[in-house]
Amino acid sequence: MKATPDELKYYASICKKGNCSSQCPYNDYERCVETMMIDALAYIKQLEAEREGKSDE
Repeated sequence: MKATPDELKYYASICKKGNCSSQCPYNDYERCVETMMIDALAYIKQLEAEREGKSDE
């Protein structure tokens, strides 16, 4: 799943509050938090690459 930064912030806030439910699409994954972190790290790497002028898009 590829979430936008705003979606990631929203889903993380749901997770932090312990309100895992159908509100968060990551809830469908067995390792939902791990999957969310993978997406967050991918987004951070993208930002770093753009900052360094090495964006692959």
